[in-house]
Amino acid sequence: MKISKTVAAVLLVCGLFAPLALSAQNAKIAVMSSNDILGKSIEGKKIIAQLETFKQNKQKELDNLQKDIAALEQKLNSQGLSMNEKNRLDLNKDIESKKMNFQKEVNNAQKDLEYQQNQLLSKVRQDLFPIIRALRKEKGITLILEASPAIVDFDETIDITDEVIRRYDKTSAAPQKPQQPAPKK
Repeated sequence: MKISKTVAAVLLVCGLFAPLALSAQNAKIAVMSSNDILGKSIEGKKIIAQLETFKQNKQKELDNLQKDIAALEQKLNSQGLSMNEKNRLDLNKDIESKKMNFQKEVNNAQKDLEYQQNQLLSKVRQDLFPIIRALRKEKGITLILEASPAIVDFDETIDITDEVIRRYDKTSAAPQKPQQPAPKK
């Protein structure tokens, strides 16, 4: 009796999923690489450059704070023994305060970079979505997958990355509509 229930369950499952398997045979699948689109497109390169500039500017600020701390520590090491107790304690307090401020600035810089990155990548996604959707409809594609390590292997003919980049470059090179100035009050 147990065997017949198992067989019946397997037949039922096969019966339910057979139509899906048949329709999947007619499905047209494509892949694309978001990393390649970002790294090879005109707008993507601009965004990467913006993020790199932002990161370098934040790094310069942090380097300056670190130099200030190092200078104070050097002063404490070279002159600490000749300082009176109050000046030495004040200098120690100043060093600790600057170290805490430095750590706070490191955390803020990370958050700022993440925010900046999310804002810029969100704009790219918004710009790419209509392009990808139009390409999917034009080519009769059922499913577009992200080319990632999860995909072990695929036929290069289904890779639409270069086509997405070409179309994205065309739209990003198109003259933008000038923004209307805010009405004067």
